[in-house]
Amino acid sequence: MQAEHLIAKGHTRIACALPDDPRVSDLSAGRAAGAAQACADAGLPAPARSPVPLDIDGAAGVVSAWRASPDAPTAVCAYNDEVALALLAGMRRLGLSAPGDLAVIGADDIPAARFAAPPLTTIALDSGDLGAHLARALLRTLDGEEQDLTLAPHGVHVVERESA
Repeated sequence: MQAEHLIAKGHTRIACALPDDPRVSDLSAGRAAGAAQACADAGLPAPARSPVPLDIDGAAGVVSAWRASPDAPTAVCAYNDEVALALLAGMRRLGLSAPGDLAVIGADDIPAARFAAPPLTTIALDSGDLGAHLARALLRTLDGEEQDLTLAPHGVHVVERESA
């Protein structure tokens, strides 16, 4: 959904900012694969993938490396809002801003996202709807019925702010 949003805004070179925490490598690989699929569906190259440390200098280093690339991304799908906030801070350190120099979209819609500079565009998940959906699916599965355990689309949506 992140990459689809960025593509709809006209971006054709997208990167994926992944956490540098190995404990979430499976989750981050899945999110990056989703972005890669959205790019492939749009006929775009696969996103560059880079781990981003949760510190300003480390994040600034990643942004600098992207900008030095001949195929520098114009937008980035961050694994979550914390990684996105690190990117925004690293960009400020370099004198860059979002979305003009690099559009940034996060995920999770944490409270700090609305206070970022600029306020962070993000993906929100209604955990109440998701929990109810999964509980109903589990009960039906226990009753011997087959279930579709994909996320209910109405429970996941883009919260558009100023960073992307």
